[in-house]
Amino acid sequence: MLRNFRLYRLQGTWPESEDKACEALKRYAFVECDRFSRKSAGFEQSVEQVADSYCRRISGLDFIKLRFQTKLLPDSVVSEALEERVGEFSSRTGELPTKGERKSLKDETISKLLPQAMTKSKRLLGVICRKRGLLILGSVVEGENEVFLEKLNAAVPGLLPRLIEFKEPLESFMKKIILDESIHPFRVGRECKLREIGATNSTISWFDRNLKESHVRESLLEGLTIDRVEVRHHQNLTLVIDRKYGFLKCKLLGETDAVPGDSSDSPEKIDGDFALIGPSLIAFFDDFSAQLGGMV
Repeated sequence: MLRNFRLYRLQGTWPESEDKACEALKRYAFVECDRFSRKSAGFEQSVEQVADSYCRRISGLDFIKLRFQTKLLPDSVVSEALEERVGEFSSRTGELPTKGERKSLKDETISKLLPQAMTKSKRLLGVICRKRGLLILGSVVEGENEVFLEKLNAAVPGLLPRLIEFKEPLESFMKKIILDESIHPFRVGRECKLREIGATNSTISWFDRNLKESHVRESLLEGLTIDRVEVRHHQNLTLVIDRKYGFLKCKLLGETDAVPGDSSDSPEKIDGDFALIGPSLIAFFDDFSAQLGGMV
């Protein structure tokens, strides 16, 4: 959920109270796929044991969750069933179906198969800091994020989240953190990927290596651009930043993952997880934004 994330700026105003936020999100609550739907998405309670907890406010941050559900209907299954229907059509009419008739047969086939299809669910966590007008969205997949943002803007009209932009270029920060000893409170980690701009578009990657070694610095000074680099913030957070403002492999040092507890955990466990990861991410954002000259 928050292992990978992107940052968005809220152009509108997020509800002032937790109750108001819950009311807004509840109007777009998750509903299971019906017999003839392939996809469904909606907000889900952050804590199953707490009624109407569509928004959970911890340490001044609001944690919200969107659930996606998809019917699993492989193309091979559809194709096989479609060919059977095409055969029945040809036997009945003595002719092959036209392009339009074949499309109708395919639609009928899918409608017949959907009620029997299994479903797959995925949950996406968002962290909202009302004070900063900030949304931390736990995915770097464009399609997933678009659905989340569309639902969020429907629940709170005028919110209009957009990807954050900063005054200074990201590449200068990434280069500085490798070439310089440190940029307090940031330190370079042990993962990096450089890319050659040109016809070959070749890449060089280092994993679990000391990035202060001379050949890493030399490659950078020879004109290669930074595709991604691992950074450490203070002594508690590590993540990989890519050149398109994707934040990957987020982890609290000493922990196996930076993912808050499952909704099936106790409310106390979930609140503890939220209280741990939320402030760490906000502290990272404040220092990262300061290094890049602030938001545009």
